Amino acid sequence: MKPRETKIFRKGGVHGALLLFLLLPAVGCKPDLTRDLSAITGGETESGGSEALSAASGRSPSGGETSTGSAPQAPEIVSTPPDVAIIGETFTYEAEARGTEPIVWRLEEAPPGMSVGSTTGRVTWLPDDVFEGDTVHPVLIAENDVGNDSQRMAIAVGKPPAFDAQPEDVALAVGRPGSFQLCLSQGTPPITWETIVAPEGMTVTGDEGRCALVEWTPPQVGTNTVSFRASNRFGSTRVDLDVRVGEGPAITSTPPEDAIPAGARFLYVATATGDPELTWRLERAPEGMTLSPETGATTTLSWKTVEGVEQLAETDLIVENAFGSDRQTFTVDVAIPPRITSVDRVPACLAPFSYQATATGSTPIRWSLEDPP
Repeated sequence: MKPRETKIFRKGGVHGALLLFLLLPAVGCKPDLTRDLSAITGGETESGGSEALSAASGRSPSGGETSTGSAPQAPEIVSTPPDVAIIGETFTYEAEARGTEPIVWRLEEAPPGMSVGSTTGRVTWLPDDVFEGDTVHPVLIAENDVGNDSQRMAIAVGKPPAFDAQPEDVALAVGRPGSFQLCLSQGTPPITWETIVAPEGMTVTGDEGRCALVEWTPPQVGTNTVSFRASNRFGSTRVDLDVRVGEGPAITSTPPEDAIPAGARFLYVATATGDPELTWRLERAPEGMTLSPETGATTTLSWKTVEGVEQLAETDLIVENAFGSDRQTFTVDVAIPPRITSVDRVPACLAPFSYQATATGSTPIRWSLEDPP
């Protein structure tokens, strides 16, 4: 039996509408297309004709492609991947491509643990500390039966700046150059530091690292609330703290300058000004030297020197309060007193007199006469 052939005729309808007629002949019948079409259309055909399309061949009578669909297309990736991945957080990239479905996705040169959904194009990865500071370059490929497209990514891996704990408030002395340090617990360099809220003249210098130095000479007493921001390509953090400005300590007394005899006791009453509470301490001192009390505006240094031992005792006295410190460096000169060791000589009558005196003791020894003739 010969297969039936379906004929499609196109006819301009009312107001330019397109009319399609399907002629399905009975089995064993050969239709008269001119007669059958004339019967349907009222005996008229559109000039240029009716166009018969063969559904069996999928081609028009002129041999062109049918309008049933466009030609298959190779994939083209049209999405842009993120350029950073944060350690400890899942990196996600929803890749998109246009082209004839189905499109299959895959990765090449990917770091360990990175994967892509073969049908979804969803790229995921959980980077760890091993990759901090690195840039990975995986290649994403989309392909179908027609062709493929690839996209090489450049993903920097790191950590955003962060503090483990809130930095403590700071105290500085009025009128004195002061500084303090801010240090992050994490953050992949380079890191940029900047002031958000700060008094005039306060600067922050980070040198692109995790620690920054804040410098300022406070012009007056008071409390200043300051804010700083640390940023890198992975994120940023802000820190707020108070900078209290008060009167720093200053030692106002002068230590004894004269030498003391070996075996004698050295005493020095030191005084200082500054906001309370003032605390005293010895940073460098001879063995046995003490100070008391350790707090307050006044303290006394005491030291029993050793009989017969001369020395120069270097001493550093420190006074501190919440706003700073002051230092006084001085030397205690311990000397052995002179002792005349020569014997008296009785002068001869009416003759020149000379006497060579000698003495022991710490040098230099200075000689003088009292009640000369």
